[in-house]
Amino acid sequence: MTHIVEQLTHSKFVRDTAVLQVGKIGATAFSAISSLIAWRVLGPDVNGVFSLAIGFVALWNTLDLTGIPTSVSTHLGMAVGARDETAILDTMAVYVRITMLVNLAIAALIVLVGPVVAAQLYPADPQIGVLAVGLAFTSFADALYNLVLIGLQSRRQMRTVAVMNVANQFVLTVCVLAAVILAPSAQGLVGARLVYSYTTMLLALWVYARQRRAAEPTLPQITAIAQRAWRVPTRRYLSFGFANAVDKNLAAYFTQVPLQLVGVLAGTRAAGYLGLALSGIGYLSILTSAIFDNMQAVVPQMVGRKEFSRLRQAFPRVLIVLAVGGVCAYGVFALLAAQVIPPILGTRWIPAIPAVTALAVMGMVTTIGGVFGPLYRALNIMWRIIAIKVVSLAVGVTIGYWLISQWSVAEQASAWVTMQPYSALMESYAAGNGAWMINLILSISVLLTALVALRELWRRR
Repeated sequence: MTHIVEQLTHSKFVRDTAVLQVGKIGATAFSAISSLIAWRVLGPDVNGVFSLAIGFVALWNTLDLTGIPTSVSTHLGMAVGARDETAILDTMAVYVRITMLVNLAIAALIVLVGPVVAAQLYPADPQIGVLAVGLAFTSFADALYNLVLIGLQSRRQMRTVAVMNVANQFVLTVCVLAAVILAPSAQGLVGARLVYSYTTMLLALWVYARQRRAAEPTLPQITAIAQRAWRVPTRRYLSFGFANAVDKNLAAYFTQVPLQLVGVLAGTRAAGYLGLALSGIGYLSILTSAIFDNMQAVVPQMVGRKEFSRLRQAFPRVLIVLAVGGVCAYGVFALLAAQVIPPILGTRWIPAIPAVTALAVMGMVTTIGGVFGPLYRALNIMWRIIAIKVVSLAVGVTIGYWLISQWSVAEQASAWVTMQPYSALMESYAAGNGAWMINLILSISVLLTALVALRELWRRR
């Protein structure tokens, strides 16, 4: 046993995973604090409007089909491995050029037509479109922050990355707390998000300036990247990233379309209940996120070495461990929701409990399904998986729309909400069915993806 422990502590993969996990837990703790403050103080109405504005911007961002973060992350790692400083400069310059142009185009669309579209979707809450305009301008700062992360990760400076993630969420907590005190409204939360994005961008650029020479090869200066950005060729990066972008955007629709449907059909408060449930699942998923991050590096390497036999042996064991862990973690999450939400968030959030409980299924499914992403990308079967996601979304949205709109059966909701006003009953029912819509879409997608990806893995020799 001592020998095994020594081997693990000397493994860079294990050390990196541990460092990333510690950083993610710290970052999640601060993020949870900021969310709890907003949920507790501002209530379902304000948070519902803010969630819909965030989701509205996220849907516009799915127009970005460049896939440039994935493409640049892969190419930059290869360039760092080859110690090719010219390729490093070109790759980072491509990221700046494409992300800035795309973010500018999407922000312009949101400014020009976003308020009009939002007014049609949410006639009772026209402010959602205006809030989306403000949120659209966070993307420029977020892109530069992510560039620094990608650069440091390519040199495997995981301690610095972990510290940056914790500092990032600490800044968010401070900004949300300030908004709750100074401007307790959805507009205040948007202002907090803007201040947070640009503060963390400046923090990241300062860290980059200090760390770019900390390891070999040296990363280029930000000014050099900006100067190169407008002359660098982009074609090979874009062709590589397109399929990944389509895949990622479809995955975003799995949660954003149900959230928007709940908002359109049942109102902002119901959307706030579903938004709370999605946030809760997001926080708990931190338990497996570092493993998935490292698998994204390991699985493609094994496929590149054609170690298909080892993959076939390892995959069933990984799936069993993740399945057991997912059922235990999210099962406890579902059981405790009704006991934890009222004392922590207040009685206003009691109608969110059915949605929170239902989305435990989503947590279990995504815990298992998360391992297939690195596999199908490495096996280069992206378009088959994209077809699966389109089918899953079409089936789920068709059934989910019908479920969410069935107001007449809201009276059949469970007994713990019978003391709530009838409007709260209906909103709780709609949010819960929105959660089951997400569960349905993800379950279909993960099942079909597993069949296709594992069949392809077993076919390879």
